[in-house]
Amino acid sequence: YMSVYELISLGDTLALGQQYDKAEEQYLTAKALAAQLYFDTGRDDAMAALEQMYADQSEQQAQEDEKAQETAASVLAEGDAAFSKGDYEGARAFYTTALQKYTELEDQAQIDAINVKLAAVDSKLSAQAGLAAEAEGYMRQAESQYADKNYVQAKKYYLLAKDVYAELENDSKVSEVTRKLELIEMGISEEEQAAREAEEAAKAAE
Repeated sequence: YMSVYELISLGDTLALGQQYDKAEEQYLTAKALAAQLYFDTGRDDAMAALEQMYADQSEQQAQEDEKAQETAASVLAEGDAAFSKGDYEGARAFYTTALQKYTELEDQAQIDAINVKLAAVDSKLSAQAGLAAEAEGYMRQAESQYADKNYVQAKKYYLLAKDVYAELENDSKVSEVTRKLELIEMGISEEEQAAREAEEAAKAAE
């Protein structure tokens, strides 16, 4: 009889340490020993301890799942915030992490929803890449015209590039193009000044 309760006590200690598999083994051994001895009270106590362990284990799992759900929801919210700000690379990173967490939780509804969000991110990134390529094309044309001192044409292409960079919210590129436009204005002013001087010289010659 003492051995039965020693096994139950050992099981209790293991259960407190969350070593549930080992605790279960001790409780089942205690139950089997009590049954051999026709020790009904010991058997019932072993069964009660086993059922309590299962309840504790279930409660702990529920708490862990709830915490995991909260963490996944937080990461997903960060992804939504990044997406709304136009930070699509950041959004993709958050969504991918959230997808992993919901996959572990086997939450198919959230998995499907996040896959839709990831598809939207890919679409936005693809559109951004297209706009970036368009802006770079305008920049190349502008620089070519500037090198040939075709300042009016260069200004046109720089303005087109600036509009695209503004749409992409690429502030550094907008600033870069703004500085180039200032140089263009100086070039145009110099051209106009030279033209006026040439015109005045021609009139004077007449």
